[in-house]
Amino acid sequence: MNRITQVRIRNVRAIEALDLDVSRMTVLIGENGAGKSTIIECLEVLRKVANPRFFALFYAEHLGLPALLRKGATSLSLAATVELDGSEGGGTTRLSYEIEIGDGVGGGFVVREALTSEADGVVAFRSNGAQGQVWNPSTSQHDPFHFSFTDEANLSRLSRHAADGRIGRVLKALEGIEVHVAFDTLPSWVARGLQLPQPIRGSGHLYPATRLELRGRNLTHAWAELRGRTSEEWRYTCDLVRLGLGDRFDSVNVKADPGGNVYLSVRFNDLPDQILASQLSDGQIAWLAFVAMVRLNPGRSLLAIDEPEQHLHPALLRRVMQMLKEMEGEAPVVIATHADSVLSMVDDPAASLRILELQRGRAVVRRIDGPTLQTWLEEYSDIGDLRASGYLSLILAEEEEAGPSVGGTGTGP
Repeated sequence: MNRITQVRIRNVRAIEALDLDVSRMTVLIGENGAGKSTIIECLEVLRKVANPRFFALFYAEHLGLPALLRKGATSLSLAATVELDGSEGGGTTRLSYEIEIGDGVGGGFVVREALTSEADGVVAFRSNGAQGQVWNPSTSQHDPFHFSFTDEANLSRLSRHAADGRIGRVLKALEGIEVHVAFDTLPSWVARGLQLPQPIRGSGHLYPATRLELRGRNLTHAWAELRGRTSEEWRYTCDLVRLGLGDRFDSVNVKADPGGNVYLSVRFNDLPDQILASQLSDGQIAWLAFVAMVRLNPGRSLLAIDEPEQHLHPALLRRVMQMLKEMEGEAPVVIATHADSVLSMVDDPAASLRILELQRGRAVVRRIDGPTLQTWLEEYSDIGDLRASGYLSLILAEEEEAGPSVGGTGTGP
């Protein structure tokens, strides 16, 4: 199982330098503008590195360097440590991928890109500007390659041609990053009044769904995929739904209308008719989205969620958090939140919580000081209660220092 275990960000908005360990559940909290959502967005940018149209998406969806580059900086860089399981000898290989993007006359371009083994410094590939080298296992040396300024990152291009299979596996790991913001649960009557499309509740032509898409826009297709699995898997999925919708829940159904579009509905034991997705409450539709999110995407390498508490009753939020905790064995989970209730559900605050603060226009990250927290918990029920009372700042450790940038420095096999 490939996992993203660390993310490094340089010169993105308020973030000057940040190294974030995401090997276990990580919960980001902090004031508005301190960088929580920026971290989530950077994870999505890293996911797009795997796309052959990386730069087109980088500018179309993220507005490129004008929207991301920290004031005064000439380039930004994003990096990730990837753990590849099942390598030779049955162990785990840790590789570091980094891409640096600069601002050129014609827009953004790759200044530097590298994939390096953290154990021994072996460089799978590296490039500086237009020139690069890629490791050739059959000759035990680096072959030169020329970077033509295309729409994609070198990692994407080389994965199709390089003899070193690690490049393709790291690309798959980046592709396996899954990012979610609040699901689009806007009530149907509001959407109609504002003439807004509402894919999460509406119908559409069926297409395959390997994962739940951003804002849950392919929810119907995701449930069509889940319905097509084995009876045992379907029973387990229904059990998860029942945890949120209660014992009245019978099944989730996907059917076609006369025009060939598929639509989503839910059957309850005590009601004569099925309830269409357009008629479900915000919390009900959000719960269906969370269950679909958890049950899809077996190749997930990291899951990031921005404000999972939106639209959820406290009891449903507790169940969502429990599902996410149970996912830790499959993939790391990163949560950005403003909710004290989410903090109260974290098992090990000192290990999991990261507090972002804005100091003179620079985002800094701090941890919880474990011994100090234990002293305060003699008076307060949990850390969410303590934060709600305004005392969180009194249990923080010193500011964390970001480590040196990794990538592109090793040589040889």
